[in-house]
Amino acid sequence: MKCSSSRTLRFICLLLLASLWLQAQAQITLSQVDMPTSGDTFRLSISTTTGGLDPAQTGPDHIWQYWGLSPLTQQLDTFIAVSATPFTYQIFFNSPIDPHRATMAIRRSLFDIIPGFEVGDVYEFYRSSGQHFGLSGYAGSFSGIPIPVKFNSTDIFYRFPLAYGNVDSSEVNFDFSFPGLGSLYIDKKRVNVVDGWGSLTTPFGTFQTLRVKSTVTEFDSLYLDTLSQGIAIPRNYTEYRWLAQGYGLPVLQITIEGMMTSVAYLDSVRTSSSGLLNNTTAEALELQLIPNPSRNLPGLQLNAAHPQEVSIVVMDISGKEMIRIPEKLFSGENLLRLPLSELSLSAGLYFIRVEGEQQQWLGKWIKH
Repeated sequence: MKCSSSRTLRFICLLLLASLWLQAQAQITLSQVDMPTSGDTFRLSISTTTGGLDPAQTGPDHIWQYWGLSPLTQQLDTFIAVSATPFTYQIFFNSPIDPHRATMAIRRSLFDIIPGFEVGDVYEFYRSSGQHFGLSGYAGSFSGIPIPVKFNSTDIFYRFPLAYGNVDSSEVNFDFSFPGLGSLYIDKKRVNVVDGWGSLTTPFGTFQTLRVKSTVTEFDSLYLDTLSQGIAIPRNYTEYRWLAQGYGLPVLQITIEGMMTSVAYLDSVRTSSSGLLNNTTAEALELQLIPNPSRNLPGLQLNAAHPQEVSIVVMDISGKEMIRIPEKLFSGENLLRLPLSELSLSAGLYFIRVEGEQQQWLGKWIKH
């Protein structure tokens, strides 16, 4: 920009240059150093509502005010080395000749990529490189048989350098067949747009962020030989991620699929008036619900450290208690089936919490 010798014009020119400089400073750029690494642990607060805010609103130098978010529960995510996962999984995800090999993993207690079919001993595998960060696939065990779901390429969340205006896409698929067990097919296409930058405020603080919108089209198909039945699920969902420099995971992520909304944001230890977070001394473990979704209340599968008396609480989406049932747990694996046919519940999302002496278990149940 060429400025005149006039004092007034020079002053205006300086203001414009300062404005451009400040705008350039506010627009952050992210790279691999801003992604998680093996050994990192993150605490996330989880909710199912945005507080009435529309996550589609975005743009340059935007201000997002999500300070009113209220957690229903919290979880800890710890990234581990691929070499720390079961050896069978390492064969598929840690091959030195695979250009899409995973670089880290997270252990989960439940594999629910296809609703209604639950798999244990679950891991999510991720790949972080100087070029991109994304998901390599999953692995779990069904009826004692390990099932690695290794994508043919990386489901890319971000390409580096990540900056405002970036647009990219990726496609992955997986096709697995095991005689006598069944088959699983996954086909997914993701389109990413860095559609905003600016200031984001959550209960955890205020951050300068980039906003990434991901539109995902996915088709999942599962057939079980043992049951002689299968399920095919076309899925379309949108993920909104706000990322800040040096924080690893998104400081806020909102996922919308149909009528379902899930919210996760980095946070400190919280308590909640909803009743879902009322014991910060007890680790909240994930409760496996079989089947899920279902018309009637599903079976509850959990592992207890020792015999104890517990309370099973069914709550609606706001945390309001619908019913409380006393039960007894044995040491080890427990499968509880509850006679709740007399309880009339409308279709929708519910939370089920098992309150023990030193442990809590929490799960989400979708009623048809």
